[in-house]
Amino acid sequence: MLIAISHLTKYQIISGQSTGASLKNHINVIRWVDPESKKKEKNCLLLIDNLKEDCFKKEEYLSSFLNGYNRLTDRTYISNGRGENIEFRTFSGKIYTTIWENTSTELKRRTISIKGNKTDKLSEILDVEDIKWSLFRKKKINFWEDEDNWTTFAKNRKLFLEHQKPGGSKELWLLLRDVMATGLTVGVWDTIESCVDETFEWLTYSLKPRQSLLEALLVLA
Repeated sequence: MLIAISHLTKYQIISGQSTGASLKNHINVIRWVDPESKKKEKNCLLLIDNLKEDCFKKEEYLSSFLNGYNRLTDRTYISNGRGENIEFRTFSGKIYTTIWENTSTELKRRTISIKGNKTDKLSEILDVEDIKWSLFRKKKINFWEDEDNWTTFAKNRKLFLEHQKPGGSKELWLLLRDVMATGLTVGVWDTIESCVDETFEWLTYSLKPRQSLLEALLVLA
């Protein structure tokens, strides 16, 4: 999944062996149209493969995720040792895979977790590298450059404020709202009721104790 998303978005996958500081630096680079002037932001996506178990316990990692899902709380500072602070702004969409269970309660409240089992059957049918991703990228760009689609998305997003069901944290439903609004806009669901019902059914399952070896964690902001 991560490779497919990388091809579709043209964002590079970085290793889960990266340090917490390097994650912050990477976000600071990819979030700006011009990393030097830092005057104009763009949509960006942090893709991390095989996050380590201890990442869920280290503050340097968690700060990138816990403070980076909301633009209003995404600024963190560290001292450069000379009495000056270095600013890191960590707001971005984040997707990471791991075989370890997420042990951070706070991160779980801000995470959409997609659980699955490793399989080789799909590779026998279709190789990800054989897909002409440029066609999908072009279609995606054309769709979201249409102002009518943006207007529809905004309207759909507001509708979900009135349809939230019990279960899951407030932060989690904020993340799901964007996902559901996107799905409703592009035609995955025909009605908001079917969208909410199916999402709630999936959410109920995802909040159960982990049942498979591979746990892929998806964080959207």
